[in-house]
Amino acid sequence: MLCSFLTSRLPLLHSLLLAMCFVLLQWPLSVNAEPITETKLVSDDIEIIVFKHPAEGKQLLLWLAPSFGFRQGHSDMSQLLSEHGFEIWQADINEALFLPHNSTVMRELDPKYVSDLIEIAHRETGKEIVLISGSYGAIPALRGAHEWQTRKPAKRYLLGILLFSPNVFQSIPPLGTEPEFLPIAYATNIPVIIFQGEMNSNRWQVEKLAAALRSGGSFVHIEIMKDVVGLFYGEERKPHIEKYFHHFASTMNNQIELFKQNPYSLAANKINTSAQSEGTGLDSGLKQFKGNPVPNPISLPDIQGKQYKIADYKNRVTIVNFWATWCTPCIKEIPSLNNLRQSMRGKSFELVSINYAENVDTIKEFMKMVEVDFPVLLDEEGLESAKWKVIAFPSTFVIGKDGLIYYGVNAGIEWDTPEVLTVINQMLQD
Repeated sequence: MLCSFLTSRLPLLHSLLLAMCFVLLQWPLSVNAEPITETKLVSDDIEIIVFKHPAEGKQLLLWLAPSFGFRQGHSDMSQLLSEHGFEIWQADINEALFLPHNSTVMRELDPKYVSDLIEIAHRETGKEIVLISGSYGAIPALRGAHEWQTRKPAKRYLLGILLFSPNVFQSIPPLGTEPEFLPIAYATNIPVIIFQGEMNSNRWQVEKLAAALRSGGSFVHIEIMKDVVGLFYGEERKPHIEKYFHHFASTMNNQIELFKQNPYSLAANKINTSAQSEGTGLDSGLKQFKGNPVPNPISLPDIQGKQYKIADYKNRVTIVNFWATWCTPCIKEIPSLNNLRQSMRGKSFELVSINYAENVDTIKEFMKMVEVDFPVLLDEEGLESAKWKVIAFPSTFVIGKDGLIYYGVNAGIEWDTPEVLTVINQMLQD
């Protein structure tokens, strides 16, 4: 009626006002843009703060904070999902227990708190539940679902688990060796859907994780997100990340159907705790290389488009560094790599870097801000990294004059320290 009233009295603006009215009527209304904060009492009288994005749909997505905690993108995605009819509960168990956000804590978190939240969410709303998390948050999600099964629920109201670029490694393995998955990966029979970042460092491990999950009877579906490291990595979302936000929210009904089409046994599989290993974690300095000592030949273009080849590593000490512009430890160690190369000028020494799965424009833009004084080769699909069994960035191999790998580092270190220089100079003399 308001539109008719205005247009009848302003004939010159008739068309414009009609168009504006149409847009206003079609504009989607935001549902509770600010989440509702509630406290849930779980085992051991622990109070967990839950940020709720209400919706009228039949499913509730219980989102567990990943190893780096919640970021703005998680809230934005929760709001989008809420507007599509899915109720969201965001819960940060680490925060409730006054624990830091890191992979070690995620591996040690008691699954009973996740199981409690699953039961509370269903009891209070009567809705079907989907667990969501990412990175090392996949570990408490899988373990919490398994713990819920051991409580012998009367019905299958937990539909499945949805994970973003999950890490279920027992630890970061020594460079050049394959990672081992935690026993829960083999004991899960609940359906799992994985949204895997194509540029994430664990890209080439996701099929192996899927195989582990399937061995326990789990249905697994994988969607590779092209040109994505992580949906929630940066504070400012690039256009292609924004598209994935809307794609994910708009296709959630499809994921729900996949879960429903693949029901599972409520009986929990037995976890083989004897398969647990202590692992090693990230390196803090040069470590003796434990993988195959024969390095892979390199044939890749550099950022200028010139083909760069190393087929024979003999008669010089060669350092091969894998890195990415989004990797903070990678960036931090670049100046010391520059210094190392400078100090080795005139010697039988070579330093080459291989960028992981980024396009040349991204790298060139980065190099306008950060000086990189060594060759940068392009591994645009991440295949070279997979050949060298790299799963953490940066990762660096130190090859001796006999052409064999002697040292490896699966973390960022200072390469111009007296300790490192002594080792490399000794290798040059051998």
